[in-house]
Amino acid sequence: MQNSDSILGDVQTFWNSSLYAKLLIVAGAVITSVWTIKSGLLAVLIFGIIYFVPTIIAHRRHHRQAWAITVLDILLGWTGVGWVAALVWACTTDVERQVQQSPAPTPPT
Repeated sequence: MQNSDSILGDVQTFWNSSLYAKLLIVAGAVITSVWTIKSGLLAVLIFGIIYFVPTIIAHRRHHRQAWAITVLDILLGWTGVGWVAALVWACTTDVERQVQQSPAPTPPT
């Protein structure tokens, strides 16, 4: 069994003599940091999309109360109950009816 002074001396010798090892350690730390930041941003993006699903549904369906659903989603969506209420409200049938206008008849020539 080696004593701690011998092991420490070996580590110091290796550390002092190996620039390549230092670069690998620094590169590993940078890559880990960048990966952590990207993962965090991806998580925030996914959470944001899920959080605003009731708002997106309401506006896509042209719901008459789309802005009220948006306000409910923003203010109370974090409770879970507010989010479910906004989702149910967004899926109700209170949507603006799209009136299809037929083209104007052309006069006979």
